[in-house]
Amino acid sequence: MLEKSTDVALLNKAFSSFNAASASLVKYYRGLEERIKELDLELEEKNRELISSLLERDEIKNYLGSILQSLHVGVVMMDMSGKITIFNKAAETITGTKLPDVIGRRINDIFTSFHLPGSPAKSRPKRVQGTVPTPYTLHPTPSEEAGGASRKFYKKLGQHQSEISWTRRDGERLVLSLLLSDVTDFQGNPVGSVLLINDITEVRRFREQAERNSRLRAMGEMSVRIAHDLRNPLGSIELFASILKKEINGDRDKADLLDHISLGIKSMDRLISNLLFFTRPQKPIFKKTDINRVVEDSILFSSHLINGNNIEVNKDLLTNGMEIFCDEELMKQVFLNMILNAVQSMPEGGKLSIALERKDDKGEIRISVADTGGGIRREYMDKIFDPFFTTRDRGTGLGLAIVHNIVQAHDGTIEVESYPNRGSRFIIRMPSARRQRIYL
Repeated sequence: MLEKSTDVALLNKAFSSFNAASASLVKYYRGLEERIKELDLELEEKNRELISSLLERDEIKNYLGSILQSLHVGVVMMDMSGKITIFNKAAETITGTKLPDVIGRRINDIFTSFHLPGSPAKSRPKRVQGTVPTPYTLHPTPSEEAGGASRKFYKKLGQHQSEISWTRRDGERLVLSLLLSDVTDFQGNPVGSVLLINDITEVRRFREQAERNSRLRAMGEMSVRIAHDLRNPLGSIELFASILKKEINGDRDKADLLDHISLGIKSMDRLISNLLFFTRPQKPIFKKTDINRVVEDSILFSSHLINGNNIEVNKDLLTNGMEIFCDEELMKQVFLNMILNAVQSMPEGGKLSIALERKDDKGEIRISVADTGGGIRREYMDKIFDPFFTTRDRGTGLGLAIVHNIVQAHDGTIEVESYPNRGSRFIIRMPSARRQRIYL
């Protein structure tokens, strides 16, 4: 009986211990549940913060991306191997190259004619409006191509800026400013390079135009004084020659000498008239004019010169015609001088091409006059619009100077491209009729 009582006591004690343990487990479980709820709340809060952070990061990324895409400067980002990772819209517009065609590819394989100091540039036609593009190259030399040459090239270059001549796929020629810089992380370790591309074609054109105008003004003032000083004694010589001619009484030899004097005086008078025409400020009388008709009339007036020198004329006029506000007679003078200049550059005959192109996006008309002559020597390129500059024995050097003044009076620009032994092309840009309605 005693033994049974002891077993009951032990069993009660065991149940008590179990109940105590169960109560402790229940308490611990409830505490664990509370902790899990707290962790769930904390996790939910962290998730909200993470989502908010990601959204904020996306907003910042989109904001920066919008800024990058809105820039008028081309931005090209490259990794350490030279592969393009970023190519914004301005870079597409300036280079005429689409993003899918360049992303993930090495810049050296795509833009091989981008130029910076590093290796010699290949010979190519130069685009000129007073200065010659610097012959730089952006890509490594062939000996650098193997074994991480791009990384070495960018690291060595650090930062460099230059100006180059660039021809887009649509044929338009631009002057670009390139700035290549290293990109580093927060620790200063290089992670790639960034190339900034800026179209400075108009800036270069205006700068050279301003320099040329300043030079021409100075020469014009001097020319006016010389012209007036020459014209007075010429008038006296012409008068005395006519008096002598009346008094020689049929002496044919003396009459011939006096005729030569008169011809020389008339030749000098024409030169002085052209000189005064050049120096006199042009005040065009603007009216609506069919530019196609101006070209046709100018070719007709020059037909004896064209036919007599074995010149083939190619015309590419505007299909639907185009009226611009200009001085018709002055524009005919432009085309006549340009045709004469082209014919004189082709003494053995050749091809003269005149093309008109409408550029509605720029509000202008583009006139191109090209020949197949010997071209213009490099050292003469920034002088061809200067008065009295000529490479011909019998030239006066005023034809292109007069053309320049007339084009400028029409708020236009003129520039020249020269291809050695292949000819030259003069490009005139003039406002279209829509821009020139201010003259009404």
